Amino acid sequence: SSGVCRRCVFEGDLFKKVGPIERVFLAKDRTTKASKGFAFVTYRDRSSAEQAISQFNKLRLGCLILSVEWAQPSTR
Repeated sequence: SSGVCRRCVFEGDLFKKVGPIERVFLAKDRTTKASKGFAFVTYRDRSSAEQAISQFNKLRLGCLILSVEWAQPSTR
């Protein structure tokens, strides 16, 4: 089910496979606290982040197709 897919991904289980993680920020709606469907993963080193992008971008994970890329500065 989609709940299982999202929980696995957002807890960082998949992303831990490529290297040590410093932080995971799961974006949530301020009012409902529901997931917005994306997260930011910060690795301890750049090579792990590069490996995550290489391995997981466009990966099909059950009901999801992941988009894994470098974070961009907010335009707000």
